[in-house]
Amino acid sequence: MGNFLCICAETWLGLSFKSAGRVAEIMVEEGDQVEAGEVLANYEEIKAGPSQEDITVAKKN
Repeated sequence: MGNFLCICAETWLGLSFKSAGRVAEIMVEEGDQVEAGEVLANYEEIKAGPSQEDITVAKKN
């Protein structure tokens, strides 16, 4: 077996995102070994309000 490095995560970690959303899927479980760049979770973006396209369509109607 090759050598590997196990990095233990903090029990709490603050995250920030460029847009609002909610966690849709968690891809790993506590204790799983992960690699740099691996996707750990996916989230669904939440719109803050109507898009410019929605406003334009509403004005036309």
